[in-house]
Amino acid sequence: MTDESLVRPQQKVCEKNVKVPTILVEPFQEGGKPEVFVQWFGESSTGRKLGEMQFRFPLPAPVDSHCWMGHPELCKVVMVGQVKNWPKPEAAQSIADMAAKGNLDALIIFIVATHYSTLSGGRTGTACFVFEMTIQLADGIYCVITPRPYCDMSVLEEENDRVGDEMLDRNDFAEQLGDDY
Repeated sequence: MTDESLVRPQQKVCEKNVKVPTILVEPFQEGGKPEVFVQWFGESSTGRKLGEMQFRFPLPAPVDSHCWMGHPELCKVVMVGQVKNWPKPEAAQSIADMAAKGNLDALIIFIVATHYSTLSGGRTGTACFVFEMTIQLADGIYCVITPRPYCDMSVLEEENDRVGDEMLDRNDFAEQLGDDY
């Protein structure tokens, strides 16, 4: 079945598809204030096929939230899905407790910030955060549309490598400056 033969949902379908879940900042409605979304493929709660249609799923942190450090569009998605499908199963319950009031069936998004890093215990790493995706898309044809599950841990690994390389470069620069730095 091609996308052309699928019934169009009532929810707005994105005009251009992305290759990976992508954080966007734009108004939900024409003329509205900018909001933060993740664009990705959708799944229907009824099991009806949505093909290759992509949607904008609202994220619960506003554009001016401190977690974005001014640039939500510079964040990358590592995972979208239920907590119980966390990449490290032994950590799923603690993630559920932290982000979803203990609910392993909750829909979450795991994001890394590409524009800032954190310092913890003397180590620098990529800033990461997890949100429960409390807002889903209601649709008169497909009932509830949620994001299709996605997980790519290489996104986190690449960002950790990049941050580590930047710290080495900073340390080399500091050494060149000498004791006056």
